[in-house]
Amino acid sequence: MGEEAKKDVAQLADQLAEGFTALSGEYQALFDQQKQLESKLSWAKQQYLDLLKRFTPSTLSQDHITFLQDLERVAEEQPRARLNVVDLLAQGDDVERKSRAVVIRQAEVAAAALRAPNEDAGVRIWSGPQADPQTISSNTQTSSVSSPMEKDFTALGTPK
Repeated sequence: MGEEAKKDVAQLADQLAEGFTALSGEYQALFDQQKQLESKLSWAKQQYLDLLKRFTPSTLSQDHITFLQDLERVAEEQPRARLNVVDLLAQGDDVERKSRAVVIRQAEVAAAALRAPNEDAGVRIWSGPQADPQTISSNTQTSSVSSPMEKDFTALGTPK
């Protein structure tokens, strides 16, 4: 039984490692996409401000700059909803991302299985300050009187 448990743990660890690799790849793709979008947004904002300076009076230009600053402030203050990224990956059109989502889900299941306490594995401490909590199974439960012969020799009350 111990050898089988080691194989199960090794398999769960492998799934966890594969999930981490898939998650790392997805993170890198999203990070690259974010950098690209930030670059495009910065370029578009700079183009807009350059055009604004050329074709409007200076007072109107200052109003637009304060307007843009207010937009940035509002965007920072908005709370971001927590999205399940794995579900979003699974719903996409990209086959590679869908397969990453499957691997990540398997890794989540493996991580949960590794975190779950396994009552059969390991050594139990029966007494002392570090003793494991006792779980009484149905076969180990005994009543105070278990047989007719015992009834004859059992006296109720306290010992003297």
